[in-house]
Amino acid sequence: MIRRYLSAAAYRELSDELTEHDLIVLKRVSDLRFVTGSQLTRLGFADTGDNDANGRAARRALLRLTRLG
Repeated sequence: MIRRYLSAAAYRELSDELTEHDLIVLKRVSDLRFVTGSQLTRLGFADTGDNDANGRAARRALLRLTRLG
């Protein structure tokens, strides 16, 4: 596994693209160190009672964060 850390300059550059929800997800991943997509869906995307919709929202958000690096 490759560990990547953000420098302060890189964080400032990305901060305009990160939502408050993105920061919450990143904080949870940082705190837990290892978390599955299903766990993140339950922790951060359980806004509706529709599990399929929650899963899609989680996948979209995680893909976006992954692409941002």
